[in-house]
Amino acid sequence: MKRACWKRREREVAELLGGVRTGVTGTQTNDVRHPTLAVEVKARGRGKLPKLVTDAVEQARTAHTARGRLPVVFLIEEGRPLHKGLVVAQLEDVEAWLSVNDADAIQRAWDRHLDRENETLQEQLHAARSVIAQLQKKGAA
Repeated sequence: MKRACWKRREREVAELLGGVRTGVTGTQTNDVRHPTLAVEVKARGRGKLPKLVTDAVEQARTAHTARGRLPVVFLIEEGRPLHKGLVVAQLEDVEAWLSVNDADAIQRAWDRHLDRENETLQEQLHAARSVIAQLQKKGAA
């Protein structure tokens, strides 16, 4: 996949989910900064996702027992503990099920996220000032 394509997809996913694309930072960060989700975007060319996955998602969505439920696919490798399984769902189904389109809820989540980030930065600033004060005392002695 062309570099520009996956970058574009990361931007689109970030916008869709109400997050911000982080870009290539050189650090271990998610592709999208979001207050409640840790988002990695893995874009592939048309028809390049494993057929097992796409068929299973369609099967979960179209089963007559799916009405009113969130259709998900549980993927597990043989010999792995169940809690290491992966859950895959189509985003439009998740949006409908969770009613995520509430802009106020998204804004409140962002506000809580930014408040936590601000508290962390304030703590780091306080710690840095303490270290500077200690170094200044040692220098004056």
